[in-house]
Amino acid sequence: MKLEWRVASDDDAKLLAGFWCWSGGEDYWAEEVENHIRGWVLSRSDVTLLFTEQAELVAVSAFSRRNVDMRTAVVPGWLLDVVAVDLHRQGEGLASEVFAGTFEAMKMADPDRVVVSAKVHDQNLVSRSAATRAGITALRPLADGYWEFLGTTPL
Repeated sequence: MKLEWRVASDDDAKLLAGFWCWSGGEDYWAEEVENHIRGWVLSRSDVTLLFTEQAELVAVSAFSRRNVDMRTAVVPGWLLDVVAVDLHRQGEGLASEVFAGTFEAMKMADPDRVVVSAKVHDQNLVSRSAATRAGITALRPLADGYWEFLGTTPL
């Protein structure tokens, strides 16, 4: 079944506050993602998307306008703030649908912005792999074990 998506509003704060994507283990980057979704995503991201299946929230993504330094020029683009799948739905291959819906929403918000950047923890192999499959690949290391990833929205 294909996931439905919609732009979140302030009315969705309670729904987001109950979102689970972290197992409680030592993968603190997953805890950071969950905390971001639960407490800040609506106020800190330009666009937050809710992905549902049969009215159940199964994933969240969020992005913001950002000028991206391409080393030869600074171009208008997007910062992918978060992509997360519900803890009980992880491993089902939903990330590709979430990325596709996110790219679609980016194009709808501003079709001239095609560059996408993201920050992914080096030890988060699942997210690194999902981002790479979506066309966003590792560019350069950042502080604290994170990497900057860069790509474009598909045409």
